[in-house]
Amino acid sequence: MDARIDRVARSVSRFVAGDDGRPGTADDRKVYIRPGTADDRKVYIRPGHEMNGDWYRWSATSRQSPADYVDAYRHIHGRFDAAGLTSRNAVQYIWSPMACGNQGLCSSGGNPADYYPGGDVVDWVGVDAYNWGNTRSRSTWESPETILRRSLDQVADIAPGKPLSIPETGTPSDAGGDKNQWFNDLYGFTSYYRHGSDGRGVKMMNYFNVAKNEGNRWIDWTAVRSSDDHRFPAFASMMRRGNVLGGDTARHVSTAAFRGR
Repeated sequence: MDARIDRVARSVSRFVAGDDGRPGTADDRKVYIRPGTADDRKVYIRPGHEMNGDWYRWSATSRQSPADYVDAYRHIHGRFDAAGLTSRNAVQYIWSPMACGNQGLCSSGGNPADYYPGGDVVDWVGVDAYNWGNTRSRSTWESPETILRRSLDQVADIAPGKPLSIPETGTPSDAGGDKNQWFNDLYGFTSYYRHGSDGRGVKMMNYFNVAKNEGNRWIDWTAVRSSDDHRFPAFASMMRRGNVLGGDTARHVSTAAFRGR
């Protein structure tokens, strides 16, 4: 397993290194949302996401515990460090458990806080959160605030001072609600959310723009299918907002923004 981790680490190291071939120096690549070039890259790494559920091999089961997950996360981090990826200006690590609607973070594998590998190996914290609508027998249409607020509060409490993110979120089409309005609500909530104790807001969000089979049902999560797809004007409007990177104009992500500052 270490050999596989090391191969990935070396590949990432080559990816971020600039002309001098060494990561962590002044010519490291930076990132553009679009279009970008080979000289404009940095990397976020998210080892073992959604570990607090029961659907991945790294989730807690009768054969492994949250402590096993923490050991594995820290081991991977160490192997990447050994490959030269020690500059936090080149690589940022994200810890992101799964949200289970308005109940907060999923707890099928025990206390989500037990999975936190430590502030010395985590740069960002976040939550993956989905509105499943009526696509499941026991699910209903839920607003962005319903699926996100409590879980964001929880990860903020678990990891004081870390920037907050939403690495994955999505809402289905034809599932009992207004998808276009959901995007309006998503922008509104993520723009104005603040953690109660320290005022941290959401610094990064990624939308799950995929249509895929989920169990025994095909679900269309997509907001955009092509560059000229305007099925959801609210999503297009959100992408044109001044505090959103992407949309029609390529804008440089500064080192400070990359690190959530």
